[in-house]
Amino acid sequence: MKAEEAKKIADEAIKLLDEAELKELEPLFISIREAAATGKTSINVDLLSNIARKQLNKNGFTIRFSGQNNETYCIDWSNPNSVNS
Repeated sequence: MKAEEAKKIADEAIKLLDEAELKELEPLFISIREAAATGKTSINVDLLSNIARKQLNKNGFTIRFSGQNNETYCIDWSNPNSVNS
């Protein structure tokens, strides 16, 4: 296999991986859409994967711990200047 072919295969695999990651996040983004449609500015979720945190941060959402344990997160879209955790 030539280097160019390997690069092409790797690029396609990365693209498919990105699509799979985003598909995994679909329920989370549906919850955000539904909450925003009712005027809410944040939601709380239990456990947030690294992939989810990465995508949310990338898209401008604020993520912070909610409550006393570090397994519940608040996803906020009302304060774009807030520091993400």
